[in-house]
Amino acid sequence: MMFGLTSVLLLGLVGQPAAPQPPTTALVRHDFSTSDDGWLGLGDIAKVSRTAPPAPTLHFEYMVGKDSLSALVHTFEPGVLKGAQRLHFSAKTDTDTVLAVLIQEKGGGRFSATATLPKNVWQEIEFSPSELALARDKGDPADANGKLDADQIESVSLIDLHEFFIRTADGPAKALFPGIVAGPRELWLKEFSVGTAALPAPGLDGLARPQLSWIGVGGADLKRTAAAKSPLTATSVEAAYQVGSGKVAGIFHALVSGALAEKTSLTLSVAVLKSATFLVQLEDDQGGKFNTTIEVPGVRSARKLTLPLADFKPDNDSKRDKLDASRVKQLLILDISGLTESVEQNNTLWLANLEAK
Repeated sequence: MMFGLTSVLLLGLVGQPAAPQPPTTALVRHDFSTSDDGWLGLGDIAKVSRTAPPAPTLHFEYMVGKDSLSALVHTFEPGVLKGAQRLHFSAKTDTDTVLAVLIQEKGGGRFSATATLPKNVWQEIEFSPSELALARDKGDPADANGKLDADQIESVSLIDLHEFFIRTADGPAKALFPGIVAGPRELWLKEFSVGTAALPAPGLDGLARPQLSWIGVGGADLKRTAAAKSPLTATSVEAAYQVGSGKVAGIFHALVSGALAEKTSLTLSVAVLKSATFLVQLEDDQGGKFNTTIEVPGVRSARKLTLPLADFKPDNDSKRDKLDASRVKQLLILDISGLTESVEQNNTLWLANLEAK
């Protein structure tokens, strides 16, 4: 049903929170006040320029299309980012999209993180190296220890994931990423820095960060919602979507290596505007897909759920019969009411407090 995000990334190569504070020690800082600071645009029509002070930014022009692939890239000599514990920048695009941050180790693995970018809004983005998920699909390079070693980082790339999603328009995943329009796009980058100040733990759902790292499928419109505006009274993922006959929608999130190792259950808080049936799927790095279903009553009533991992059963197209929690790389939550109950409705899902125990 679903494919691994990292494999898709590598085949071709929100209520607003308070702004994060700058790192105490900056190993790298790019403010674009006098130059492009070494950033390059890769792609057939990619173009990099900058706006001048008093508000300097890097401007990246590129194309989204089935036959195009572009990236904004910076290379580093190994060792330059030794001791890095925080990457921070702000980004803005002219279209609602999902930005992938792709980091390559010298002689090692490829790691990625994502951020949902609302149109024409500056979005603060920060993460620690431990939050990036290792690409673990067939054909991906092996990594000696399964984690990102900051002193071995050789490149950081920013990629619009719509460049990959649009390629599913004629394939089996077409319904998961509808409505992506081909054409020229623009991205602006400012205040890029890498520092040594440690960040607090992001939580399994990533909601401790200013950016939203979940991705909507089936046309779901996502935002990060402040606790005061969520029925869960906690910072939440909010997804607005439509389901109907043969139409599903939902959210998914990449997980770092070993996130569920030695765990026996998932707990989470959810609420929906209208009653719905959800499929919850865990996908591993060997093609295994394991499902359970949950019923959630409507009227924005908060529910705390516990999902034992033993209740997850193989999907029809799973390549494995038994769930190995240590190998899980992705969580998918899909409203299947249109399939199971022939329901046609607009709905909203809120999710928070995702933990593995």
